[in-house]
Amino acid sequence: MKSLWVPLVLMWILTGCSTIPKESADLSRHVGDMIASTKVAHVSMVNRYFDRMKVEVEDFAFHEYKDTFLANVRKVAKKKDSGFVELSFDQYDQIITRIQQKRDEWVREVERGRQSVLVSLEEHYGLMTQANASLTALLRSAANL
Repeated sequence: MKSLWVPLVLMWILTGCSTIPKESADLSRHVGDMIASTKVAHVSMVNRYFDRMKVEVEDFAFHEYKDTFLANVRKVAKKKDSGFVELSFDQYDQIITRIQQKRDEWVREVERGRQSVLVSLEEHYGLMTQANASLTALLRSAANL
């Protein structure tokens, strides 16, 4: 009789340990929703950061860089020609065009950085979502047993 109780008790213990509450699948689904909302917030934060960076690059280009560049051009012009007074409109336009080209180059670098970060985020959140979906399916399957 003792030999009959031991397997029954073991089966009862093992069955009791392997049950998974149905709520666990709901919790996992909720975690998936939280991952999705976190992704939206993270992407928004990255975009705001790079938008701010772009504004700073443009401010720098048209204030500090432009002023320094013009001062250097005037300084070189005075060394070459002692009678130099001021840049002509055409010279000034050429300088502004060069400054705009430099600004555009810097803005492209900022945009490349933004795209690189966004691609990394997409990969990361894609893996998290995929792992959570697998876990949710596994929990649903186990809870239905």
